[in-house]
Formats: sequence, C-alpha cells, structure tokens
Amino acid sequence: MAATATPQTAAHLLRLVLSCRQITAQVTCPINHSIIAMASSSEQEFAKEYKAKLNRFPRSKFYWDSNIASRVGHKIGIRLREIGISGVRIDS
Repeated sequence: MAATATPQTAAHLLRLVLSCRQITAQVTCPINHSIIAMASSSEQEFAKEYKAKLNRFPRSKFYWDSNIASRVGHKIGIRLREIGISGVRIDS
C-alpha cells in the first residue's frame, strides 16, 4: 500500500523565480508564508560558471540553462529531504 502525504506535508508550496541572471526555487508554508527551503543559481557553487558566461564576448542575454536549472532543483530536493519534507505543490 502506498503511503499518503499528510496534509501539512502536501500544503508546502514550491515557487520558481526566473530572471535572465538567476533561477531561484523556494518552498514556502502557506499558513504563514515563511520560506522553509531555498536554492538559487546565485549560490557559491554556480559562481565559476556564471563568471565565465558573464565575461565572454559577445555577451549572452541569458546566464543559465537547463543543466543549471536541474542542479538547482536537485539542491532544493536535498534540502527538503534533510528537513523531512516529502511532498510539495507547484505554484502555478
């Protein structure tokens, strides 16, 4: 039998914020709208790639791609697992 998510677990909301310079994923609690986990392409581990794209010529209008988006998603997944959150809703 499959385990069902508790209402508290299922109530967490995943929001993605996209800009031309960074990707941010944050999970919030809808009761008090506090951020419980966050990951961003502006974190230290992405800095080397960002600087390489920033300093090239001709300059690009976009500094992230699907690979970085995937790594940000993986990073927030790890952080959610560490604090015991197993299910989220996606903000549409």
